[in-house]
Amino acid sequence: GLAFAALILPGLAWWLWFGDRRKDGAQALAEVIAISASFIALGTLGFYTIRLKFTPLLLGIVLGVCFGVAFAGLIRRGKGAFNKTWLFALLGLALAMVWRFWQARELVLPNWVDSQHHVLIIRKMIEFGGLPSTLEPYLPGPFYYHFGFHAVGALFSVLSGLEPAASVLMLGQVISASVGLAVYALAKQLSKDWRIGLLAALFVTFATKMPGYYLSWGRYTLLIGVMILPVAIAETLRAWENHDKWWILAGLSLLTAGTLLSHYFTAFLFVLFLAMLGVQWLVETVRLKSTNWYQIASIAAATFVGLVLASRWYWRVFRYSAGVISFGVDLP
Repeated sequence: GLAFAALILPGLAWWLWFGDRRKDGAQALAEVIAISASFIALGTLGFYTIRLKFTPLLLGIVLGVCFGVAFAGLIRRGKGAFNKTWLFALLGLALAMVWRFWQARELVLPNWVDSQHHVLIIRKMIEFGGLPSTLEPYLPGPFYYHFGFHAVGALFSVLSGLEPAASVLMLGQVISASVGLAVYALAKQLSKDWRIGLLAALFVTFATKMPGYYLSWGRYTLLIGVMILPVAIAETLRAWENHDKWWILAGLSLLTAGTLLSHYFTAFLFVLFLAMLGVQWLVETVRLKSTNWYQIASIAAATFVGLVLASRWYWRVFRYSAGVISFGVDLP
């Protein structure tokens, strides 16, 4: 429980200082979890860039700073920091977690082949003390895989004292349960109606094959991207309506980087959404015969900053995958 609390400290600190009080508890909690996952991935990349390994002392300092910032934000906001909708959100998340853990009750280890790879990467990150350049001596060759889930999983494993296999199995179900919150946040942002958001979350958690199928599929890297992506889209729409507030744009940059570092497919989906938003802006510009450059420029700038933050790793991916990935068009 303390390990999970530590995982959401960065997002909670962000929310207490810059969070929108007009959001209900479920929207806010989804943002807290997504921001935390993005912050952990970016922090891991930052330490890799400056060639600094995580030590127990350094990890304690980082978590201590996050706790101090969160505590200061709690004092600053006072009684208005949380409302009764937070209680319903926490109860809903707890119910979803119980459901996911019940589905995984007979598994001793994470299922399927992908999970074994993720466990190996997390084990290597713990032994190395951060993001490694290679998985040797376990596997030869450079490491250039998307690592958002592995960064969060390694931190959880260290804090909880669980073996990487057990931490992947447990953390995976928590992230799966959190997808319902993320979908709620997006549906609520689109519809402005909490009932539509709740219905969408219920369907995603208890009815649809995804994300429940991730339990047997084992693609937890894609799962954490699926958890961050709806929140990133919701924040983009929010920034579209409130593009004059810098903290909203800063949060969008952080979520953009988190989406890019989580999985390449969720990165593609987010870019596709941004392209659709650009087309909508162009159509509205032609229809209204007026141009709001500041609106589109603010979104472009915020997401570009997110790309810059993640570019250190993407450059590595493109450099090492150039001989493996090729693009071509075949016209028989």
